[in-house]
Amino acid sequence: EYLFDERDALEDYKATGRPNLSKIPDYRILFHQRGIMQNIGKNLQQIATNIVSHCSMNDDNLVAF
Repeated sequence: EYLFDERDALEDYKATGRPNLSKIPDYRILFHQRGIMQNIGKNLQQIATNIVSHCSMNDDNLVAF
């Protein structure tokens, strides 16, 4: 089922190649933004883990950090 004007927003997207955010309920956009932030957080956590594990294997590199 479609909620609010999601069907209209989809038609606009097909016609113009751009979503018409004014026709998408705010809560949908907020959930999308929250998902992006969660992904960024996971990526940063993985990068930090990689740096720590790399340093622990190569003690000489600790000076660089």
